[in-house]
Amino acid sequence: MNVYPIADAHTDYLYSLLNGISPLMGGIPDQIHVSRESLQKGNVRLQFFAAFVDSKEHPDSVTRCLELIDQYRLMLDAWGDDIVELTRDNLDDVLANGPIGAVLAIEGGDAINGSLGVLRTMYRLGVRAMTLVWNRENAIATPAILNAEEGLKPFGFECVREMNRLGMAIDVSHLNTRGFWDVIETSTQPILATHSNAKAITGHFRNLDDEQIKAVIAQKGFIGINFCAPFLNEDEDACCLDDMIRHIDHILSLGGEEVLGLGSDWDGIGRCPRELHGAQDFQLILSRLRDAGCSETLIEGIAYKNLARYMRAFL
Repeated sequence: MNVYPIADAHTDYLYSLLNGISPLMGGIPDQIHVSRESLQKGNVRLQFFAAFVDSKEHPDSVTRCLELIDQYRLMLDAWGDDIVELTRDNLDDVLANGPIGAVLAIEGGDAINGSLGVLRTMYRLGVRAMTLVWNRENAIATPAILNAEEGLKPFGFECVREMNRLGMAIDVSHLNTRGFWDVIETSTQPILATHSNAKAITGHFRNLDDEQIKAVIAQKGFIGINFCAPFLNEDEDACCLDDMIRHIDHILSLGGEEVLGLGSDWDGIGRCPRELHGAQDFQLILSRLRDAGCSETLIEGIAYKNLARYMRAFL
C-alpha cells in the first residue's frame, strides 16, 4: 500500500498555540488535533496554518493577526529541522523528502481592517492565502451564515484585485453566494475553497452548491474537503468516513479530479468523522478511498498533488 504525502489546506493550530492549549505551550495533547508528532505520523508535507481572526472577540483585529503570525514564527523556530516554510524552490523536495512544509494563511479578512496597506504588509510577513470573510461581516464581504445575496463590498473588489496583483490566493470558504460569484467574475487568478464540502450531499450553508463547484473546476482552482461533522452529515452523531467519501464522490462526479483535496479544519472544529482523531489519521482517509475503488492516481491527487499544483503559483 502506498503511503502518500499529505497536503492539508486548513488548520487553526495557531489559535491553539496562542490560547496555550498545545504541547508547544505546555498544554494537553489530547485537547487538540494537531501537533508536530501527529503531522509527522500522518506524513503531512504541505500544511496551511491559518491565522484565524474573530473581530467580535478581538476588535483590534490587526493586532490579533500579528500575534498569531508571531506564534507561527515561534513554531517554526521551536520545531527546527522538522518544519520549513514552503517556497516554489523547495516545494518538490519537501513533498518528496520532508520535512513538514508550512504555508501561512489568514482566515477572515477582518485581519486587514479595510486597508490595502495592511494587506500588503501581511503579504510581506509571509501570508500567501486569505479567506475573505469568516462568520462576521467585514469591509470585504458578507459571510454565508448571514446573507446569501449581498455581494462584495466596494473594498472587496479592491481587495480581490490587489490579492491578484500580489499573488495571494483568494479563499472563498465562508463567503456568501453572491460574493462568491463576484470573486469568480473579478479575479484573474483561480480561487480556492480551503475547507468546504458539497451542498448537494449535506445542505449546510457553509457548503458549495454544484454551480459553485463547477466554477472552481473550470478555473482549475482547489476545493479542500472539510472534516467538520455537520458539514458532512446532518446527523453529526452518525458522521463517519463514509460521509466524507460521499462528498468526494459527488465532487468527482462534477469533474473535480484535478481540484479536489483535503482541508481538515483541525483545531477549528468540535466533531469530525468518528474514525478520525487528529492529523495522525490522514492515511485512513486514503485507505477508505482505496476501499471505495479509487485509482492510485486519483488518491495521490487528493492526498497532495492537487493542492501542490494549485499553490505552486502563489509561493
